[in-house]
Amino acid sequence: MAVFTSSRIAALIVKAINARGLTFEEVAKKVGCTEASIYSWCRGHNHPSTKNGMKLCQILGISEQ
Repeated sequence: MAVFTSSRIAALIVKAINARGLTFEEVAKKVGCTEASIYSWCRGHNHPSTKNGMKLCQILGISEQ
């Protein structure tokens, strides 16, 4: 089973955003949250809620598992 630390989750989100050529602002609008939330997740300070995490996975093409 994979262990997802704050830094690993943050790196995964940043990598997926960059791979799709999106800005944090664009991702925030698609998820329905603030740009500050996206920054916080990408720095590993916070994690997205389950609801926002699922949206984020869908938008960025990340497996939810």
